[in-house]
Amino acid sequence: RRMRIQVVDVGGNFIGPTLGLLTLGHDVEYFHNGPLRPVLAEAVAARTDTPDLAADLVVVAASFGDEMRTRAAGEFGDHPTDPDDPFLSTLNPDQARIRADWLTENLPHASQSVLVDMADDSHWIAPELCELGDVRLKREWRPTHLESNIEAFPFLYHALVLEAEVLDEMDHFLRPPDARERLPCLRFAGAVEHARYAGRRRRWLEQLASLEPNFRVEVVGPRLPAVQTWEALQHGYAGIYLEGTGSLCFRLHEYAALGVPTLAFGFDPSHLPAAWRGVLAGSTTTVKSPVEMLQFYRDHYMPIRAAEWLLEHATSASVR
Repeated sequence: RRMRIQVVDVGGNFIGPTLGLLTLGHDVEYFHNGPLRPVLAEAVAARTDTPDLAADLVVVAASFGDEMRTRAAGEFGDHPTDPDDPFLSTLNPDQARIRADWLTENLPHASQSVLVDMADDSHWIAPELCELGDVRLKREWRPTHLESNIEAFPFLYHALVLEAEVLDEMDHFLRPPDARERLPCLRFAGAVEHARYAGRRRRWLEQLASLEPNFRVEVVGPRLPAVQTWEALQHGYAGIYLEGTGSLCFRLHEYAALGVPTLAFGFDPSHLPAAWRGVLAGSTTTVKSPVEMLQFYRDHYMPIRAAEWLLEHATSASVR
């Protein structure tokens, strides 16, 4: 049935599932704080006033971990906070406390609610919110250090790929699988030397190069225009999927949507959902084909699939 759904997106990481809910034909009101790419904001008719908790379903998606990390580092404490505006867009991590207080008071009054923590470290989910919502979801995996009924939400979307999809331009970027060169190189598209990775990604790429002497290991981007990066990825033998702070990275969306065979390196993907384990290869001899990757995306990962997964979990929960 068609539902009226309120999405409250803190940080903008829930835009993909929101687009999927719209594709399914639901009446979606999207509230967010912080910047959002204009094409995506227009696609979801982004709201700027107070969230409506009287909707049939309220989904609160939050990136609490980023704020916890900022607080631990003692950063941005001089930026503004506003107790009268819980969803103020600010770098000050103390605003998270104000927002959590508002949610703790108001979310229990919603008819049906889902709380999704999109942070990339399970140990930094906001504990005071773990009992809110009829369904509680955590990006990637259930945080085992908390005794709460929290399930994994294994979807994360690359804003530029979403924008191309919204504009119906993916066919312009996609190269037919039989027209790809499949050069003898393994390519990674993303940041390598960022401080949060502590040199891990660089070391993994060096190890991979020594293990695969018949392939060149290359980094494309992150300063290249997206179109050039996507072109390079499609003509390599495989894309490299490296762990970031957590196991779920924007690369999965990017590689799958482009049909890039994907080699996982530097972490054990066995704890990931079965659909992932079927396409993340452990060596160059087992990578999937471009056709198989594109099929995986259609079947398991495009935004409508995240929306279907979300609604299945929401509707299976008992309503108060």
